[in-house]
Amino acid sequence: MQFDWITFSTLLAFFLVANHTTRRGIPLRQVSLKTVAIYFLSANSLVASLLLLSYGAFGWPANVLNDLGRWPLLFSGAALFKISYDAIKDEMEN
Repeated sequence: MQFDWITFSTLLAFFLVANHTTRRGIPLRQVSLKTVAIYFLSANSLVASLLLLSYGAFGWPANVLNDLGRWPLLFSGAALFKISYDAIKDEMEN
């Protein structure tokens, strides 16, 4: 089985939905589709931000670093991480 970033983000989304249901004490059937979609999209963007941060920090792959540079990768990864973290935090609170 190949474990890639899509699989990881899907598992993260399932974890977030499970955490949402246990914190609120509601069954899984009562979780709205909007909440599931927000968690899934936020988990995808969170994993993408971690990829951008790792590409910028470790300089891999080299062709990406040569084309874009280190700092744009780090700044865009940090911005995307902040946006997705805030979206997850907002959904957990509401």
